[in-house]
Amino acid sequence: MSYPKGKNLPAWAGLVLCLLMGFVFVCIGTGIEPVEREELKAVTIRLERSVAVAGDDDRIRLQDGEGAWYELHAANGNQTLAAKLEELPAGTELELLLHPEDEYVLGIYRDGVPMLGWQEAMQEIKDEDRAFSWMGIGMWVLGVVMFAAEKRAKKKK
Repeated sequence: MSYPKGKNLPAWAGLVLCLLMGFVFVCIGTGIEPVEREELKAVTIRLERSVAVAGDDDRIRLQDGEGAWYELHAANGNQTLAAKLEELPAGTELELLLHPEDEYVLGIYRDGVPMLGWQEAMQEIKDEDRAFSWMGIGMWVLGVVMFAAEKRAKKKK
């Protein structure tokens, strides 16, 4: 590694940076606690509008007729579901299943038919969490390998 003025960045700095980034990824990957169906809070709403927020988190938010907002986890914010929700007319009755702690929407049912099943939602969240955890572990390994390689290169000089 090098930075301006031709000086080498110390080997430990790359290691520390990789360890910190790995820690952040692992923390992101341990976000939402898995729950059983019985633990979910069921709420029936009359949909006022659905908003798909494009960008870094691709979240979908639902507003009921009373002005309350309900948010889906970013792992569940796909374009197909967003399009289906935006097609629904105002006043459509939906049953939402909410996570008991952070109240993310983990299930959306219309007339008993799932638009987003809670098991599917939990699996998508687990998959995303697992991916972030592996990225964090990868950063840790990369940091150690880079540190060892730089130390080995210095010994050869």
